[in-house]
Amino acid sequence: MAWSTRELAELAGTTVNTIRHYHRLGLLDEPERRYNGYKQYGVQDLVRLLRLRRLVELGMPLAQIGEVGAGGDSTPDALRQLDTELAARPLLDLIHRTPAAVKLLIWPFDFDVSRTDHVEVVKLASGDALEAVAGDGAGGTFFLCGNAAGQRPVLYADSEGQAGPIGRDLPTAIQLIVRVPCWRDCLARVSDGLEAMRSVVPELEREYADNGIDLDVCRTSLAGLLTLDLPPMADVLARLLETVTLPGFVLLTEWSDVYEPIGR
Repeated sequence: MAWSTRELAELAGTTVNTIRHYHRLGLLDEPERRYNGYKQYGVQDLVRLLRLRRLVELGMPLAQIGEVGAGGDSTPDALRQLDTELAARPLLDLIHRTPAAVKLLIWPFDFDVSRTDHVEVVKLASGDALEAVAGDGAGGTFFLCGNAAGQRPVLYADSEGQAGPIGRDLPTAIQLIVRVPCWRDCLARVSDGLEAMRSVVPELEREYADNGIDLDVCRTSLAGLLTLDLPPMADVLARLLETVTLPGFVLLTEWSDVYEPIGR
C-alpha cells in the first residue's frame, strides 16, 4: 500500500503543507520516491502522522513531540503528561470531537454515535444505569452499563430481542468492533467455541474487499485518530467469548419482558 502526499493528507485529515512542515522539523521521515520523483508513503508513515496529530491536538508543543520521538531527557515527563491528558478525555468524548473517527466508525465499522434511540424502552434487571451511546444499521444499540464513577461494561441489544455484554469497557468494545467488523456473525458461533468464531472471519472480510474497502487502512486510520491499540483478532474474539457469558446483564423491556442472551 502506497500513497502520494495528497492521499496521505486526506487519510490523516490534515493538509499537504502540514506534512511538509513535519518533514522540515524532522518529525516525519522523508519517504522513498517513485521512479517519477513523487514521494511514496506507507502504513508506518500514516501511523506516525496520525500520532503527531493527536499529540498536537492534546496541546503538546512540537519541540516536545520531537523529544518524545527521539527519546530525549524530557520523554518520561512528556509521556506522563500525555497519559494524564488522555485519562481526562474519555474515549466517547474523543470520538464525538473527531469527525474523521465518527465517519470511519459509521462505515465500515457500523458504530454510529448519532443513533442512540433503541427500538423500545429497556432497563437492566439489576437496576444499574443504562446509557445508549451508539447504534448500528440493523437497529441494534450499544449501551454503557453502570455509573461514570466505575468501570462501565458495554451491552449490545439487537432489534430482535437479544442482548448481552460485548466488552468490559468502551475501549474493549471498540477494539472488537474495529478488529472484527463481522463480530455479530461470530456471535452466532459462540456455542461452537473460539475456532468456529474465527473461521467465519476471512470470508466475511473478503466481502469488504470486493466492495473496494481496505479494512487494514481503515483500522490504521481509526487507531491513530483515537490512540487505540488493536490486539490480534484471536485475542479480541477470545475476550468476546469470555465477556458474552458474564452474569448480571439481563435486559428487560418496560413491561419486564426478558431479552434472550445474545449469541445463544
